[in-house]
Amino acid sequence: MGFRLRCESLDRLPIVSDGRLLLDLVSDRFDTFLDRANRGAAAKSRRSLINRYLLMNVKHGQFYTKERPVGDVAIPRVVAFALLAAIVWIANFWYSASFGLYEDDWVRIPTIIGLSWEQIFHKIVFDTGFQGRPFHDGLIFLFSFLGIKLGGLPYAYAIGFAIVTINAWLFYLLLEKLYGDPIFTWTGSLAFCLFPADTTRDYLTHSLGIQPSLAFLLIAFHCYLSRFKKLSYLIVFLCLVSYEPLVTVFFVAPLFNRKWDAKLPRELVKHSLVLIAVIVSAGILRKLVGENQISNFTPQSVMLLVLNPIFGSITSLAMLIYRPIETLLKLNGELLLFCIPAGLIFSSLLFSFKIKPLAQVFSLRTFDRSKRFAKLPSILKPYAKPLLTGASALVLAYPLAMTTFGFAMSGRTARVHVAAIVGTSILAACLCSVILNVANKHGRKRLAIFGLAGMFALLIGFGLRVQQDYQLMWQHQRGFWTDVVRLCPDVTEGTVIFVEPTGLRDTRQPIPFREPRGVSDPKQIKGIEWELPHVMAHIYQFPTQWEWQPQLYRLQSNWRSKIAAERDLLHVSAAIDWITEPEMKREVASTNVIFLETTNGRLTRRTKPLVIGDRQFALKQLSLSELPQFEKKYLYNYLIQKPNEQPIDYLIK
Repeated sequence: MGFRLRCESLDRLPIVSDGRLLLDLVSDRFDTFLDRANRGAAAKSRRSLINRYLLMNVKHGQFYTKERPVGDVAIPRVVAFALLAAIVWIANFWYSASFGLYEDDWVRIPTIIGLSWEQIFHKIVFDTGFQGRPFHDGLIFLFSFLGIKLGGLPYAYAIGFAIVTINAWLFYLLLEKLYGDPIFTWTGSLAFCLFPADTTRDYLTHSLGIQPSLAFLLIAFHCYLSRFKKLSYLIVFLCLVSYEPLVTVFFVAPLFNRKWDAKLPRELVKHSLVLIAVIVSAGILRKLVGENQISNFTPQSVMLLVLNPIFGSITSLAMLIYRPIETLLKLNGELLLFCIPAGLIFSSLLFSFKIKPLAQVFSLRTFDRSKRFAKLPSILKPYAKPLLTGASALVLAYPLAMTTFGFAMSGRTARVHVAAIVGTSILAACLCSVILNVANKHGRKRLAIFGLAGMFALLIGFGLRVQQDYQLMWQHQRGFWTDVVRLCPDVTEGTVIFVEPTGLRDTRQPIPFREPRGVSDPKQIKGIEWELPHVMAHIYQFPTQWEWQPQLYRLQSNWRSKIAAERDLLHVSAAIDWITEPEMKREVASTNVIFLETTNGRLTRRTKPLVIGDRQFALKQLSLSELPQFEKKYLYNYLIQKPNEQPIDYLIK
């Protein structure tokens, strides 16, 4: 029985007549085919042939090179990149010109404003790593410095957009390299760009500090699959010192190999041992330098280590369904202007590809003989490899995410899902491919395509809603600090401003089992909370010789039971839960305290003594005769409203 072989290099592949070769090709065991067809060929030549002729098929008794099926439209890579960039921009950065600084941003980004190139280099090298992540802080400093140098905060957000876009492109290339099916590649890439579980890509601290770690992970995958395995471990180490929860996803790298054979378990063990050694070495180093997250490993950390892979995986997948439904129920005219065109574009994209069975690309024929997947539904068997790979990547996204709960859905705590984007997107691609194949067999192709396009369009709508929360929170901060500057022009050395919280929204991050405190809005990003003591120093330039610069604190709801100290002193520790050790012990004279409270829907300054039990504390009184004049710093114009601007309503009515 003879077969004719058509390829680009006939001199390397002789005509063969071994009937077993047909079985090897059909079984997606091309390496075995080359081994039998080229006995004695050099290993290097065989590897070259494998790379050049992996996509081969059998038809009418002839071997031939596989070509693009009729009906598929080839999308140029430039167009693909532009489309992915547009999706990322609209879903995450469309309103970024009206974004500001939030929470952790206030601790890092203002500190680089006005530095020289020499100073920023010194800061990146020596002023990072207090969490054991030197690249995390260093990249935030570097990229925000470059953005502000180029033209201000909007340019810093533009750099964040570029990083997120690069990640989307790297993932698109990864799926294209691994599976080669356009529907699988594009649905997975859309899920990646619009990943709804992690809502922090708009947040500068994360887009500049965590997204680069995701880029390192994706680059490491590409290196591993391109026979640069040693380099991949070096790059994944960069991921480890940028944001370590992403590192565990790299355990699945061997599963991305197209060929699963008897060598796979050995490769998995070897790869895992090397990666564990890298992680343990980094952990020991962080322990030796006294990094707090390693040193403060608590029973809660152990609980999250066990439970987050379960609850986090469920939450990450559930958001693909919940967020489109939530957005559909809250659609308005503004969202429709984006969702309808997006749905039409996504529909056209999916209609341009031919729906075909993918058994030869994805099947686990190597394992069929052992009946390991005999119970898998027939419709899922062609996707067994990506299903297992995606599920493994999803579960492995959570073991090191031990600082928050895996079922977090909103706010900064949603960063717990950042590493789940790889596994979730692969599983989403499998699900979309299955839906389209089943629908195509039953004559419901159009319905399936419109349904999936609608889902992705609604995810764009959800991304816009997240951005609107960022807009709203920045406006709340601007309104609040404009009132503070107006009410407190007489701050001096050591002045403390206490804000009574009754009229303020509950702007704490959503944490399970914590009692709510008033209205929680917006939900996706917070402010006017723990970061407040850091802000005053970024509005005005206070004298450097002052031991204590003026600071503002939002009081806790039970402040009355904590604030009174000896004599006429007040405890700063009555303010917020998270303050530094010196602040925790600090007591301040009441006559140097400004007390702000909400009266008749407006923030006002209290002039009467503060009554605590049977004690009265005289407060700092406003004196207009000797008002200090401080130089306004860079962020003043961003944060403080101009006199002719409409006042911003940020208080609870």
